[in-house]
Amino acid sequence: MNQFKFCVVIITLSVTVGSSFIAIKIVLDSISPLFAFSIRFMITGGVLILGSYILDRKNQEIKELKLWRNALIIGAILIVGRHGLIAWGTQYLSADIASLLNSTIPLWVVLFMFLIFHNKITNSAKIGLALGFGGMK
Repeated sequence: MNQFKFCVVIITLSVTVGSSFIAIKIVLDSISPLFAFSIRFMITGGVLILGSYILDRKNQEIKELKLWRNALIIGAILIVGRHGLIAWGTQYLSADIASLLNSTIPLWVVLFMFLIFHNKITNSAKIGLALGFGGMK
């Protein structure tokens, strides 16, 4: 993937993920937060799939059934598990606190990988965590 395509993907993810907590707070009065998250994921997924197809038409991987099956399983686990709990929690927390809690996930991943799988915390992981948490206000 060239640098332009990478930037497009990162910007798309940043805009869609970054705006979700504010959007959840806005729609809480009319629909459930889990349903709102599900709608957001369908829209984001559609945009990313369309963008992937447009930017990389030669790649045949998107046409494989196994890819779609695995994506559906992972998506269901994320929506019902992690994102479902975050969506439920947004009913009781402000959007900024929910967003801050969500941004700690890379730290938890690194800690679990170290504690459970005994993976070494690399310098690039340390730098990435420092940059990520340095950007939070």
